[in-house]
Amino acid sequence: MLYTTLLFVLMTGFITKPKKFPEINYRTSEGKEFTNKDFLGKETVVVLFHLGCPPAMALLKDLETINPGTGEYPQIIGIAENTPAQIKAFNSDGDNDWADLRKSHQLKPVAIPLIGECDPGSVESENEMEGSGVQCRNLAKKIKTNSSPTLVYVNGQGNIITVKKGYVSDEAPLEARLKYVTEF
Repeated sequence: MLYTTLLFVLMTGFITKPKKFPEINYRTSEGKEFTNKDFLGKETVVVLFHLGCPPAMALLKDLETINPGTGEYPQIIGIAENTPAQIKAFNSDGDNDWADLRKSHQLKPVAIPLIGECDPGSVESENEMEGSGVQCRNLAKKIKTNSSPTLVYVNGQGNIITVKKGYVSDEAPLEARLKYVTEF
């Protein structure tokens, strides 16, 4: 009996409950609603970042080379610590600081779904970059990360599989960098 009790205590100490991805309800820059239901049945890489972060810009540049909708790669979604208007300005061909930032990193408009999680009322100007920095960290705080970018791998049941902080060196071959992003 003692052996069975001890075995039970040891076994339950090693069994951990899967960690669910925090509840979200966002709209992409194209206006599509994105909630936890969108994880179901799909492997997903959630990229947490802020616009202008050099490693995040390198990651977005590498993501230009893949087609995440083909089934060859997992679903990829970007959640930026910026406002929705800043995301739209970043992806535009307009004459603004955000589009200039994208162009300075030689990026095309970002093809993966992007979400600006920051409340528009929390910044002085949607179009100017002055004081932009890290504007909000709502989801990053829940995931317990300060890194930009952070890659959060979510399985088809909506559970976090792993969290990778930062991005690999741009000196690594492109194939290795994409493997780092897309493999759980």
